Amino acid sequence: MATFKKLETGRWQAQVARQGVRKAKSFKTKREAQDWANRQEFLITEGETGGSSQLLRELFSRYAREV
Repeated sequence: MATFKKLETGRWQAQVARQGVRKAKSFKTKREAQDWANRQEFLITEGETGGSSQLLRELFSRYAREV
């Protein structure tokens, strides 16, 4: 689910939280923020989280091997 907030600077911040993944970014216009949020929600739903979950999995595997 995406939320939008107007910042004191006049910019818009979009926050996306879906399937345990959280992302945030600020934009000049609310429309840009909405477009970005929709795209991020789609990518998360499709399993393309930008590699962060893969990285976390690798870190846990490395920790398990070494510790």
